[in-house]
Amino acid sequence: MRTKNYLFGRDTPRKTPGRAVCYIFIFLKKENKGCRFHHSRRLQTTMISFISLKICNKILIYLRQYKTKRNFRQSPQIGYAFRKFVSGIYELAVTLGDHYSIRHETMKDDYFQPLDVNLTGDIRHHYDEKNVLPAHELVIRPLLEKSTDAFVYRGTKDEYFLYGKMQVPIKLEEIDILIKDRGKFKFDKKKECILGNEYLWNATTWKRGSIIFILKDGQINFSELFKNTYRPGKSATPNSGNNASATKKCREEAEKGNIAICLPASNGLEWMTIYAKGDIFKDIIEQAEKNCNEKDYYKRKK
Repeated sequence: MRTKNYLFGRDTPRKTPGRAVCYIFIFLKKENKGCRFHHSRRLQTTMISFISLKICNKILIYLRQYKTKRNFRQSPQIGYAFRKFVSGIYELAVTLGDHYSIRHETMKDDYFQPLDVNLTGDIRHHYDEKNVLPAHELVIRPLLEKSTDAFVYRGTKDEYFLYGKMQVPIKLEEIDILIKDRGKFKFDKKKECILGNEYLWNATTWKRGSIIFILKDGQINFSELFKNTYRPGKSATPNSGNNASATKKCREEAEKGNIAICLPASNGLEWMTIYAKGDIFKDIIEQAEKNCNEKDYYKRKK
């Protein structure tokens, strides 16, 4: 059956709302040029708990009004409609969250927020990925030498166009300082892993996956380490910009009483995220508050 599509102004095949939702994610993935979407169990639970049937029906009505087309390149107008749709859903979620006090009431017991600290200051992730950065010797080397294990995960598989050029994923299996380890790669700490390998550490936009360090309590002096970092703050979105398997590994290590530190796949060396539990995490927070630079950065931003 064919029906008139008012978005495109011509006849197009009828699409189901479910398929339309799939197309939204396909479109957003195209818009983000290779950025990955990770399913958060906490987010799914929140959506199921707080999105009412009436709201879902409104979403389906909206999707029926704006039917999708398979080839987005032939129909660039769909971009505006989808962005408008996603913006509306975001505003709805914020309103719903404020109304039900989701963060403060329903998640306070099971929602762990790890600590983020910035490693590059004002330049953030806008650096030449082949350059030597101060964080290599001041932060990365102490973590690598003191850690019991260090791993890097895979990034994207295919090349993609972003920031005016083709982005080529790093082939981790071709790097001699890495050893395959059940779907990820382990750093061979018997070799020099930093000098000459700056590009691996600095790479952004998922050319490599997340990098994690596993440490025992007391293996690293955070009071000294934090003197070379900036802008401490708890992360409300720890899964964002990281491999789901990497953040899962960090949480598991924290439950074991260890410390896990994660460098993002999306932003390279811009920040590191620290996972720990109990008194260990409280002590890390205290050291960050005492020793990090620009401690009031986010307060000034408000």
